[in-house]
Amino acid sequence: MSILLSCNASSKKPGSIRVVSVINHTLFPILDSIILHESNCDYYTPSLIFSISLDKRNNYVVIGSIGSKVYKSENLIGCFEYGKHLFLVKGKRLDDTLFEKSKKYKALSFAKSETHYNKNEDIFIIDSDGVQDDSFSYWYYKYENNQFTYYSSSSCCN
Repeated sequence: MSILLSCNASSKKPGSIRVVSVINHTLFPILDSIILHESNCDYYTPSLIFSISLDKRNNYVVIGSIGSKVYKSENLIGCFEYGKHLFLVKGKRLDDTLFEKSKKYKALSFAKSETHYNKNEDIFIIDSDGVQDDSFSYWYYKYENNQFTYYSSSSCCN
């Protein structure tokens, strides 16, 4: 099964992110069930993007649907395509028991977002090109000894 798709560069270019491959294949059935669940939701589109957040300190992996736009983030450390969907890997560093870096990069179109401080009202204002609804789904897993254990989930799926 190939999960490295749409890779168009062998060296990093501005607006691109490193492609990673999944080396712990026990992740695939989890991703399959999440994609199946999401495909039955009102907000589902074929361009739905997912994130996989790695919390090594607490041994958690959080997988969630995040909409159809990618916002630039310091903790964005890789991406891969699976089941015709883009998965963004986030965290402080890549877990080498789950993922392996490739030499390829994927060009992404990042949504624009700017933050301004309004001194008069003492608030921050975020200007974005289409802030998305955040009512998606998230699954929480403990990841210890190369094994996933379901912890909890939340879903706004109708």
